[in-house]
Amino acid sequence: MQVQIRSKDLKLTEAQKDYVQSKVDKLANYAERIRDESSEIRVEIEQSKSKNLDEKYVCQITMFVPGAVLRAETKESTVEAVADSAEQKLITQIERYKSKQSRRNKSGKWIPSSTLEEVIEEELPQIMRRKRYSNNTPMTEDEAIEQMELIGHDFFLFFNAETDRFCVVYKREDQSYGLIEPKLED
Repeated sequence: MQVQIRSKDLKLTEAQKDYVQSKVDKLANYAERIRDESSEIRVEIEQSKSKNLDEKYVCQITMFVPGAVLRAETKESTVEAVADSAEQKLITQIERYKSKQSRRNKSGKWIPSSTLEEVIEEELPQIMRRKRYSNNTPMTEDEAIEQMELIGHDFFLFFNAETDRFCVVYKREDQSYGLIEPKLED
């Protein structure tokens, strides 16, 4: 397991780094596959741009584990509190990750639930609405942002005229914009 702890716009004390490291080590105890040497855990702590004193720090923990990416982002008033709340969010995700892993055999095929010792009953998410998108007129990123704002959504799928690919533009919490575009494998 490779762990990277980075701070942005602040200097973490050794005690704070040790505290965050202990939280990451505790997460590794929840699932054997997290300790795998191919697993990578990135922790980024930064000062929030929010003026709310209860959200002074932001912590993002991203775990690249075999077969999945787990991620939590929290905002709290202290570095220790953001580490604690991020840990709690990830524990829930790790439990779900473990239950999904236990439903497959080593070749990746589903194991019938009758053969599992303990089956965790969970309701699988279902698609409640399917929407077809027929307007694939190429547009620039600026045009896509404008279109998204006009319809009042937080994201917008469009065909990017510059890259000849479908992309998604979205509004971030800090009111800036983000772009998701597919990466073509070489």
